[in-house]
Amino acid sequence: MPITFLTLPLTLYTKIILCYNGGMVDREIVDRIATQLGQARQVLVLTGAGISVASGIKTYRGPAGMWNDAQLLAAHHADALPGSLPIIWATKGPVRAQALAALPNPAHLALAQLEQQLATRDGQLTIATQNIDGLHQKAGSKNVLELHGSVLRSRCSDPGCVLPPFPDQTIPPANGPLPTCPRCNQPLRPDIVLFGERLPAPAIDLAKHLSHQADILLVVGTSGVVHPAAGLIEKAATWGAQCYLINKDPWENPHPGITQTLLGPAEQILPQLI
Repeated sequence: MPITFLTLPLTLYTKIILCYNGGMVDREIVDRIATQLGQARQVLVLTGAGISVASGIKTYRGPAGMWNDAQLLAAHHADALPGSLPIIWATKGPVRAQALAALPNPAHLALAQLEQQLATRDGQLTIATQNIDGLHQKAGSKNVLELHGSVLRSRCSDPGCVLPPFPDQTIPPANGPLPTCPRCNQPLRPDIVLFGERLPAPAIDLAKHLSHQADILLVVGTSGVVHPAAGLIEKAATWGAQCYLINKDPWENPHPGITQTLLGPAEQILPQLI
């Protein structure tokens, strides 16, 4: 009998060796890991682009990833500013439109429900996401750390401007004028972290702190090559957390801190585990 989102208790499962097989998971394995993970009180989840693929958001790495385009990759480096802003907006404008239209998929919804479940027993689930699409919040997750910013916000490209980042649903027209800051009239930029820029200190510092406290770290839909976010795995494992990878494909260079790998689409695996 297939194990569905509705037939399982709302718990998190550990000690799992899962070979994805058409959406089926062995019930005996699920029950065994449910008993072990039902004791978890602090859960940290690191998510990447793979969790949002089923919502229509493209990945950045892999065969069809954006970063296979050398020009796009170079334009998204901080050293290329401000001249690269037309390319950045030409790329991130459509991404903003996709994020605004996208709906959370079962993986996002499963994590939101798990957060609620942990809260009922004085536990906590926190999502540290590398994604910029806002889908975790749209799914209902409250404890979300945006490590790479959000495409649903804009900020001034002038570092000296005091205007704080603000929610923005404007989609600049292709080949049109750049949007400008309402305070200083300099070009705006999406409120995302570019290559060569530091991650927002409050978000990454809290994620590191929580990695020391976590009973379990779930790593979902990420290549594991982007630092310092990927460093959370080593920190969590060093402090005794059980670390589980849920990813469509195995990592080329498996991280020694990962306890087990669960292969398959996040939107199909997470609802079966939660």
